[in-house]
Amino acid sequence: MTVSDAEGVGRISSRAREAHASAFVFMPQPSTGAGPSYSCLSILRNLGSVLDINVFTPYGSKRAGDQFRLNQTFPLALRLIPARKARGFAFRVNRKLAADRNEVKLLEAAKEAVSKGQPALAYIWPESSVELLLRLRDAGVHVVREMINCHRGAAKKILDAEYKRLGLEPGHSISAESVDHEVETLEHCDHVFCSNDRSEQSVVDFGVPQTKVRPASFGWEPARFRGNGRALSAIDGPTFLFVGLICIRKGAHLLLRYWAASGIRGRLVLVGNIEPAIKEICAEYLRRDDVIMVKHTPDIGQYYRSADVFVFPTLEEGGPQVVNEAAGCGVPVITTPMGAARVANATTGFVLDPLDEAGWIEALRTLAEDTELRQRMGAGAQRRAMSVTWAEVGRARGRVFDEITGKVITGRDSRRYYRNADLEVP
Repeated sequence: MTVSDAEGVGRISSRAREAHASAFVFMPQPSTGAGPSYSCLSILRNLGSVLDINVFTPYGSKRAGDQFRLNQTFPLALRLIPARKARGFAFRVNRKLAADRNEVKLLEAAKEAVSKGQPALAYIWPESSVELLLRLRDAGVHVVREMINCHRGAAKKILDAEYKRLGLEPGHSISAESVDHEVETLEHCDHVFCSNDRSEQSVVDFGVPQTKVRPASFGWEPARFRGNGRALSAIDGPTFLFVGLICIRKGAHLLLRYWAASGIRGRLVLVGNIEPAIKEICAEYLRRDDVIMVKHTPDIGQYYRSADVFVFPTLEEGGPQVVNEAAGCGVPVITTPMGAARVANATTGFVLDPLDEAGWIEALRTLAEDTELRQRMGAGAQRRAMSVTWAEVGRARGRVFDEITGKVITGRDSRRYYRNADLEVP
């Protein structure tokens, strides 16, 4: 049920007056502040919702946030292993145990809430069992799924085709069985958050009704990128930056070829760990004096501040946070429809098919030669990125959660927020 904004903002439904609503978050990875757990906790810290939030994770920091309770489900003896690497190894060895305990504890808590008459939803981060989803729905719990990438079926098709084109054996881990599992799990979800247009289309192509799809975004945290420090000294020419796993999936092999063909007097800096296949097929490009390799670093802001252009020719994504971060640091972006992250467009850079070699070379040269254009597009990217900070992204999720549980009737359709062509802050 929805009402107009004028009638609905702040109005509490009769159901909400009777019982406090709860959200139960399934985070199968340890909440270490990196990867999917970082995104999940960043969203939860900024929900702006009055939901009672419980996060179920194998282990993590109790200081994760005041806005929710962190329930560590890994056996205590394994959680208390002092060395971080040893604890991570114990988790990998006991991954199924961790997943099973996570599901059992979350289901128990959700069923208890429902037994007390409380509206409840489960917020699922990949990957849960089908049985958990069925039992949650049988208990009357709304199930909301977060897609961190495209549907696995779409991703497998894209990556298989590219590895075949390169004459390589597929270097990804997406099996036909995992595709079938994702199809089945999504069938039992009530709502599915998708962080870009291609992700939305991919789940629809694999059987998810459009009515279940909730357009969304991942975000970035401006406070992480404050400062003036630069990792690289200035040179006579522009600096083009890539951040992420240097792999086939991210289009690193394409970028290296386009860079070499562009003839730009400048440098290409790639920050991240490298896939063995890239070392093999791109050895000639990696030996170039104008190509700089940097291992993954937590202080990535100093590289964004050193860059003139951010380049990200990814083949398959969800909503890459590196694009948001680069744009937030005022760097124009050249990327693909998969990598656009609801930020990149013609005013903030160039969005091109990853296999459009001529288009990529032209875009690289255009931004290399036109300082004024780079500055204009960088300013536009920074303005646009402010609409996808974690604060804005979290509040958008919170409105959907409140709508689902009936806690607050806002009259706002979450689909409108990300459909706004200018992505203005709501």
